[in-house]
Amino acid sequence: MPLNFLIAITLICWSLWGICDKKALAKSDPVNTLLMTYAFFLPAAALGALAMSAALPGWHLTARVLLWTGLACLVNWLGVIAYLKAMSKAEASYVLGITSGYPLIMQVIAVFALGEHIVPLRVVGSLLIFLGVFTIGFDQNKTKGGDKLHDHMGLPDSLPDLRKERTVLAILMVVAMLGWGSMGIFDKMAVQSATALEAYMGVLIWNAVLALISWIVAGSRGLVSINFKRALWLFPALSALCLMVGGVAYIAALSVSTATYVIVITGCYPLLMYGFAVWLLGEKLNATRLAGIAIIVAGGIFTQMTQSLS
Repeated sequence: MPLNFLIAITLICWSLWGICDKKALAKSDPVNTLLMTYAFFLPAAALGALAMSAALPGWHLTARVLLWTGLACLVNWLGVIAYLKAMSKAEASYVLGITSGYPLIMQVIAVFALGEHIVPLRVVGSLLIFLGVFTIGFDQNKTKGGDKLHDHMGLPDSLPDLRKERTVLAILMVVAMLGWGSMGIFDKMAVQSATALEAYMGVLIWNAVLALISWIVAGSRGLVSINFKRALWLFPALSALCLMVGGVAYIAALSVSTATYVIVITGCYPLLMYGFAVWLLGEKLNATRLAGIAIIVAGGIFTQMTQSLS
């Protein structure tokens, strides 16, 4: 499939994934939403293995593919855990704005790990995307009252405790950025060792393993609340579907282009997510958010201009 088509599918799916998560969180808590979403990787891995066996009899995953996809899923999983923990300490929009800088982390790692060249326009695009998403997040913090972040974070008023909480928050967001930035590097290494479909099968299998681990750990701590009401599983199911379809397109795009190009351009998904939020969730635009969107679009244009350099 054409690279631009794969990127478009990734952007749309990852954007709708965020909307589905917001809908799911309106009916449940973050832990159970995450557990329910990851649970759908179990049947997906089984169905994927059956489909692969029918299409490619005798297929198998090499040790290298299992290694790279396992590392990719692990760092992504750790990044999500850190991201959710950070959101419990600050507003989601603020955390999203900061952690959207993961393409910058990835570009630095790609130079050393993959031998890719630094493309100035791509670096500018990454910086603009990060700045645009942060602008949107910064505005939402302001609109909820209070010029200081801790006014609505529930942080302690004493200076030592406040500094400690800010340090913990910063560490969590750095962990999320490192996780998501390095995930793309491991994914790229996986598709260099096998076909895109084989690499994605590795992703499905490892995510199914992580789903089992998550359920076991959460169950042992009494954090699981099993409920089969339609409202509680529908949106996590849609979220998982978006992640899977977007993941297939993303892996396929990585197999035909450089990691720095694919990861930076797909980093524009918060723009579409915000557009869907306005359309589907009834959120209102304002001048600051429009400015943030304009900056993100500029970052996407700069990145798109580098496609011929990939």
